[in-house]
Amino acid sequence: MKHTASLPKQAEADYHWAKLNVFSRWYKAPNHTVVLIFDPEKMRKGDETLRDEFERSLTDLVGEEDLADPFWIYPPLVDFVVRAQDKAVWQIRDLVRNIEKSREHRKGEASILQSVIFLNMYNVQRHAVHVCETLEVAISTTEWIEKHHDLFLNGLQAGSKSAASKNITNGLLDKQNFLTVLLHRSDANKSRLNSEIGLAFNTVSVEIANATKRDSAAMRTIAFVSLLFLPATFTSAIFSTTFFKFDDNSSAWEVSGMFWLYWVVAIPLTVAAVLVWYGKSLPDKLVRLHRRVSSLFGQSERRSRGRDDDGPAREESTSVRSWTEKGPTGMC
Repeated sequence: MKHTASLPKQAEADYHWAKLNVFSRWYKAPNHTVVLIFDPEKMRKGDETLRDEFERSLTDLVGEEDLADPFWIYPPLVDFVVRAQDKAVWQIRDLVRNIEKSREHRKGEASILQSVIFLNMYNVQRHAVHVCETLEVAISTTEWIEKHHDLFLNGLQAGSKSAASKNITNGLLDKQNFLTVLLHRSDANKSRLNSEIGLAFNTVSVEIANATKRDSAAMRTIAFVSLLFLPATFTSAIFSTTFFKFDDNSSAWEVSGMFWLYWVVAIPLTVAAVLVWYGKSLPDKLVRLHRRVSSLFGQSERRSRGRDDDGPAREESTSVRSWTEKGPTGMC
């Protein structure tokens, strides 16, 4: 069983595994049962070990009639597992609830804090998966115990089934039902946690989209301002070259005869800059264009071949069809 605890101001929940390894052997003649507990130190529960609690549950509930059934130990053992699993499930529920209540406080937090929250959600989800896994194993083990207890009772003589054996069967069924309910509760915790994870991711995606939208608006403003001043800047740059001359004395405007040299240099440089900018994507576009043209020519060629190959057959089928419709000459 996995027990978790949420510590204040800690991103990851603290946890520990409570391990229960029990071996029992029943001696029919003296109605004695030997119980061996392995790794008792792993059955921790604060300052008190779970081993002591389990031992008290065995000594307080056992009776003389119970000792005649070798399965008398399993109802208190499964009850012990049920109580431990119930605590584990509700601890996961508390962690999920804390995440849900902290949803409002996560708005507008920095990306570093968001990454810590996502890591915390992932860790809680990992713990929830482990709790579901141990519950499924507990249910399967309880079913196996019930099956073998039924086999033991079927092997007894008619009328030799005691009330204690029936109580053991009812106790096992009750514990199995409780474990099934806990499994459903644990599945609900996982679903709630998955919803919170999805909501957190969607919220971050919306924030990223809004930030991108704001950046796009700023870039449009910059582009508009640049476009607004570009014609005037280009005009002033052209007229500030040495190709133009204004004489103050004669108030005459002169244009150099070598003005064509500006266009001879500027146009090739502009074309070269555009080619360099699209240089990486241009070969891919040419390859795609070549494939598209080749496929179009290939389809037209296959169609023409199909018409040539099917021409005589189509003429023959047409003549046969007209013969069958009209009938042979001379027939009534």
